[in-house]
Amino acid sequence: MKKIIRMMVIMAALTAAAVAAIFLLKRQSPDGGLKAEDTKRMFETLDVVCWGDSLTEGICGNGTNYPKVLEKNIREYVEKLILESGQSSENQKLLFAEAEKVKVYNEGISGESSLSIAARAGGGLLKTTEELHIGWLDKKKEISFLTEDGRVAEPWHSDELGPADVTVNGIDGKLRFNNKEYRYYFQRDGWGMKENIPSGTTIMVSGPERYQDAFTVIFMGQNGGYTDFADLIAQQKSMIPQNILEERRFLILGLTSGTREERKQLEDAMEEAFGENYVNLREALSGERVAEYVTELSQEDYQSMEKGEVPQALRAPQDMVHLNEHGYEMIGDIVFERMQKMGVFDTIRAEIQNFSQ
Repeated sequence: MKKIIRMMVIMAALTAAAVAAIFLLKRQSPDGGLKAEDTKRMFETLDVVCWGDSLTEGICGNGTNYPKVLEKNIREYVEKLILESGQSSENQKLLFAEAEKVKVYNEGISGESSLSIAARAGGGLLKTTEELHIGWLDKKKEISFLTEDGRVAEPWHSDELGPADVTVNGIDGKLRFNNKEYRYYFQRDGWGMKENIPSGTTIMVSGPERYQDAFTVIFMGQNGGYTDFADLIAQQKSMIPQNILEERRFLILGLTSGTREERKQLEDAMEEAFGENYVNLREALSGERVAEYVTELSQEDYQSMEKGEVPQALRAPQDMVHLNEHGYEMIGDIVFERMQKMGVFDTIRAEIQNFSQ
């Protein structure tokens, strides 16, 4: 009996060893390095989504916006880590291929209030305000809605943006805005049965789930949409996926308009609510570092900076809100550096160093 048990133990050990060997062989390319699909996991957490209005979209930036600058910074930083890692040329090729796929998504839409941005991000629930009847042959029906607490939100408020994927009462479809008629329409996917959708039905936004694991950056509030600072903070928190909130993998960007005195109460509230996950952009864009991005500053610029106001040198001409390319470039650098300080890239640095040789 003991011999039988001993033989069974030996056979089990040999089987486990064989399975492990097969697993390793499957993962390895002919020269012993990992296959491209095995490197994907290493870079998945580097994707970033940037929610906001025209300041995120990059209006007046002459083709520059801060998400684009941030993406460039992240890719260049990771490529530098790869070059300095001492990996074989074959391994470096695999790593470079994945690094090029790192994406910073620009979800900025001009003119949107904080409520509208939160609704797009899946944080502000939208409820229908009238009963919606969809007949046998109806594919598109006008739809009206408010937020859960009865306020006006107008997400995707431009027919140039295309439709948004939504689900209403279990019916998948598209939410479209018509600029000429100033109305929203719900267009279901394909033909279907007659449907009566009651007033008060939640409109489920389908898009944000693709960002569930992305580092989240929120830059909103310039266009209003909140009753007080607590309301704005609550909207911002509602937009952050729970796993990202718990892991503290997010940043809240402060408003760039106004002076130090004018923004003190809002900035104090943000600092208290978010700590190191809050970036005071007004302060950063009115400090000594401005000289790194602008070769010449006027007397008016210096006077603005003394008040803690973003100088005209970083703004679009005759514009007290939108930035120019220098301003957006500065924000992209600031966000990247704060992510570094938070240790966002520590894991990828370690994984590149320990990549299978």
